Amino acid sequence: MLLGTPIAHALRLRFPRAHISWYAHPMAKLILTGHPWVDELLVYPVAKKAKPGEVQGLRASVRAFLDLMRAELAFALALRRARFDVVVDAMCNPRTALNARLTGAPLRISFRARFPRTLAFNELVPQSLLAEGYVAAARLHLLAPLGIDAQSASCETLLVATAEEEWNVKNWMNDQGVREGCYLVVAAAHRHSVRKWEGAKFVALAERLFSRRGLATVWLWGPGEDAEMRALHNDLIARCGACSSHLPPLLTLRETAFLAGRSACFVGNSNGLSHVSVAGGARSVQLHGPTTPENWTHPDTSRHRGVQRGVGCVRCEKNTCALARRECLDDLSVEDVERALEEVLPK
Repeated sequence: MLLGTPIAHALRLRFPRAHISWYAHPMAKLILTGHPWVDELLVYPVAKKAKPGEVQGLRASVRAFLDLMRAELAFALALRRARFDVVVDAMCNPRTALNARLTGAPLRISFRARFPRTLAFNELVPQSLLAEGYVAAARLHLLAPLGIDAQSASCETLLVATAEEEWNVKNWMNDQGVREGCYLVVAAAHRHSVRKWEGAKFVALAERLFSRRGLATVWLWGPGEDAEMRALHNDLIARCGACSSHLPPLLTLRETAFLAGRSACFVGNSNGLSHVSVAGGARSVQLHGPTTPENWTHPDTSRHRGVQRGVGCVRCEKNTCALARRECLDDLSVEDVERALEEVLPK
């Protein structure tokens, strides 16, 4: 969703008086509520998850299914009544294709995907265009039928904190003595171990940046990652002292973007928090092993760098390693990452 926000920006610039609605999973509320490029957020119904340890009987399961079907029907009717002029579907999965067709919009745009999904659209963009270069920029090719040139449109993403969220972050920074521009934000976690640089190397990198530039480290983390980040945080403190490392509480995505935007730079694995940080205005250094840097790193090389070994096994795009030893990230050195940081850090 976040990497799709340049679509809304390009539409807003091309059609400043248009009403722009965004159709998405309910999690979009974390990103798009109150977004300056979006007028309306339409979240489709999803099945309610059972509480931990709760076992639903057959009658309750049937009732839940019927409730979901009623909600789906009501949502489809609401889409139809909205009478959209244009639908741009950047997902083209069975659900989005069906709802795009149900809108009855005169112009329905997507990329060429599997039959019969493509029958839902009357303008199709070659899928190959969406696989080239930075993902946020590639999706702008979907706007060609509207006279918008993907090459000249901005691929900047945006995530804006509320006034309350800004205050929360500033208050935490004041309490910790964290000064704007004098810290790195570091995201050392990843849900796939094959895409995660070794935690000890993150600590070694942070130690070098603190000793050479006086840059403290603020560790970014998400649900379930607090113990891992606390261990790295404590390790850095043991090496450099309390002022070298800071572990914030669990932040919202918008708070994370605001915190990252006031840092000297983001450095971390190519994960969700890397894109949140860039959307907040941060410079970034992303570490890549099996993934392709050009697809996930912002193309402005003066502010953003994707770091990857130039030899050996890289870019397999897999979530598991077929080798006896994961060389793509294990052989990526602290010195390699530090060099990339020196190229994007403010002089």
